[in-house]
Amino acid sequence: MIDLWLFAKDYAIPALQNLVMRHLMSNTIFGMPSQLSKQDIEYVWSRYSPDGLEHLKNLLVLPLVAQLESRDSVQTIDDFEDLRVSPEFMCKVYTAQREWLTFQPPARYKNKWTALLQSEKVKAAVMVEEKVPAVMPAPVVAKKQKPAGFAKGEVIVIDD
Repeated sequence: MIDLWLFAKDYAIPALQNLVMRHLMSNTIFGMPSQLSKQDIEYVWSRYSPDGLEHLKNLLVLPLVAQLESRDSVQTIDDFEDLRVSPEFMCKVYTAQREWLTFQPPARYKNKWTALLQSEKVKAAVMVEEKVPAVMPAPVVAKKQKPAGFAKGEVIVIDD
């Protein structure tokens, strides 16, 4: 799914980016924060340039922070030794950690993680703005051409 999001970013398809984000945020993918692997995070931070990936990075840091704050977590921030040297990575981790610790889910949610993913603040941080062109180009329609008539020509006789 991360590759699909990156494809949509490279080809400027924000609707597809948002569709992938909604799928990633659904309970089937990120229902539990532990489904995010260290390789997913390292893949995005180390392989691609920092410009234009803010939305994806914002989404990938949230489950990491939720994992780190969990009592039964097997990961620590020390596991991300290579990324800890990146000021951008640590800034996002601290920002997400503050968001996680201060977030108070509404009473209708039993799970803090699900409530956080449904919050407007998180949605605004991970969704890409879909811009509609001011003027939609007119569809190109080929004009129907009349079939050319048959020209008088030489008659060909076929021998039996």
